[in-house]
Amino acid sequence: MQTNEPEESGSLVEESGLNWIDFLPEEEDVHNFISDQKLQQLEKLLLEDIVSDEQIFDWVEANLEESQMSSTPFLRALMTAVCKAAVKGDSTTSRVDTAIIQRRLPVLLKYLNSDTEKQLQALYALQALIVKLDQPPSKFARMFFDCLYDEDVISEDAFYKWEVSKDPSELEGKGVALKSVTAFFTWLREAEEESGRQLIRRRDLPISAERPIAKKKKKEIQLKQMYKKNSTYMHR
Repeated sequence: MQTNEPEESGSLVEESGLNWIDFLPEEEDVHNFISDQKLQQLEKLLLEDIVSDEQIFDWVEANLEESQMSSTPFLRALMTAVCKAAVKGDSTTSRVDTAIIQRRLPVLLKYLNSDTEKQLQALYALQALIVKLDQPPSKFARMFFDCLYDEDVISEDAFYKWEVSKDPSELEGKGVALKSVTAFFTWLREAEEESGRQLIRRRDLPISAERPIAKKKKKEIQLKQMYKKNSTYMHR
């Protein structure tokens, strides 16, 4: 699917002169994992609307070792490129086009692989991107968080780990970014508490009344339903 606004895509990112290497921890020796050239090629592919997910999978398989596919540089470059592509407009009209993230869901889900630590690296990459764009975090962070949660890219556990993380290499912009998503975490905790109360009430029912769904899956379904019902605050 091609964007109808090719002249607008990536304008703010281009103005900032950003490169994927800007989003890695200072102590990370990227050359021990993946070459600069390969990650730049990966970023270029992810920024192209006409490149399919299958083409990206094929490129990764052909150019990277299996161990590199779970490395910090790869995961951060992946997340950074997808989120950069979703930032539209210039410094005065910038916004997040969540449809871009939705189109790349197969790629994000494949390599983050429901792994909390990998998802945490993705959140660090997003935090770094927001800092480098030099825009108010409230302008982007909430929309990114809402989309990543709603599309099951990032789990509750990963969000909570990012929230309490004190990693000294990830402190730049953390306080401001965290403040901008306070309402997101407030909602998430309230939704979990309500979900827990519903599960407790169900314990009084006969076993035959329970559907054969795992507790964790019940919780996810209930959270999703509550999230969609109370989503009027999103995308302002």
